[in-house]
Amino acid sequence: MKYAITLILAGALAGCVSTKAAYNEAENLRETAYVLTEHYAAVIHEAADLGAQPSTPETVRQALKASANATAKFVKGDENAVPPVPSLLDLVNNYEALGSAASREELQAAIRNAVHAMDGFIKELRLAQVSLRGSTRGVPSGNATSDRIMAWAGGDI
Repeated sequence: MKYAITLILAGALAGCVSTKAAYNEAENLRETAYVLTEHYAAVIHEAADLGAQPSTPETVRQALKASANATAKFVKGDENAVPPVPSLLDLVNNYEALGSAASREELQAAIRNAVHAMDGFIKELRLAQVSLRGSTRGVPSGNATSDRIMAWAGGDI
């Protein structure tokens, strides 16, 4: 299944259709965490491309970097945080090793936190993109992105 999800994500993650398909294909918490991690990587690349454009103001670059770092904590973990924040992959491995309700709940909570962090990161990216165009069309409002991701991923999280 991971191969199919990777192909879907590689197709066109910037568009909702491919992203939705990837989340829909995820059959368990491991695959959902994997899709979320790959989604994060795709958004990072999109933000880096925008930041590399000479017309992108330094303030926009700094805002994107701050948002990316805030999101990374929930996806990749942060062992320097107090208490340390494990990565989604570490939590998946812990859940699969222990199989306990507590480890499942911890993983589900981490996925929800990462989804909400991604929502903020995607909003920041969209705001940066539209600020360069001079229009606010296309900027998600409220929790639209995280609500969509949660719906795509199903009731497991």
